[in-house]
Amino acid sequence: MPTFTLPQVPASLTGGSVTVVHAPISNTATAHIQAVGEHFTSYLRRRQDNSTESEDYEKHGLPRALARTKLDDKGTTAETLTLDEVTEDLLQLNPAEWKNQDHYRVLGLSELRFRATPAQVKRAHQMRALQFHPDKLAMASDGTRSDGFFKCIQRAHDVLRDPAKRRQYDSVDRAISDDIPKARLSPDQDFFAVYGPVFERESRFSKRQPVPLLGDLDTPRDDMEAFYRFWASFDSWRLFDYLDK
Repeated sequence: MPTFTLPQVPASLTGGSVTVVHAPISNTATAHIQAVGEHFTSYLRRRQDNSTESEDYEKHGLPRALARTKLDDKGTTAETLTLDEVTEDLLQLNPAEWKNQDHYRVLGLSELRFRATPAQVKRAHQMRALQFHPDKLAMASDGTRSDGFFKCIQRAHDVLRDPAKRRQYDSVDRAISDDIPKARLSPDQDFFAVYGPVFERESRFSKRQPVPLLGDLDTPRDDMEAFYRFWASFDSWRLFDYLDK
């Protein structure tokens, strides 16, 4: 039975005050929490079948993904979105090594990257999935169709559609440099041109939005002081979990 320490009675409370008890503290109770959801179901299957996450995805996740994307263009949104070209190296990606792939590039969003909206991620996935659905690919000489890149597309979408997973991935996105300029610049370098993009790059990790950026020589003093106050107490949400799993 847990115990609770109540605060002292305020000095302002006198003997003549009226105190009304609306409800007593309830008795303790034991409750059973049931885990649910597709990820927990996958966990149970892997324990039962003694299989890996990739094997479970091949057997259960991929068929559902195929069923979801077995649509025609009537099932897509009207948003116009230009995707990156699919190059040969993308088509040769190994789905088993999906954690090492560039998810934005797989979906054709390498230019937008962390700036891509959820709607753009969804639209890019629809366009890629419709184009590379195994049913739409030419049959190989052995009578099979390659679905390797389609699996990579599904993996990329699984990461980028989930806000928590996307933050983990964005935190370690190798396509965006983490380099910091040298403290002493050469005479031909402009301070604002060199450091401005760095602050803009790091601003995406801020828990507080919007983020004041560096500005230039014409920035008002009040704005400049607000910039220094903000960055002196910068609060980042950046995570590194993606590298551990």
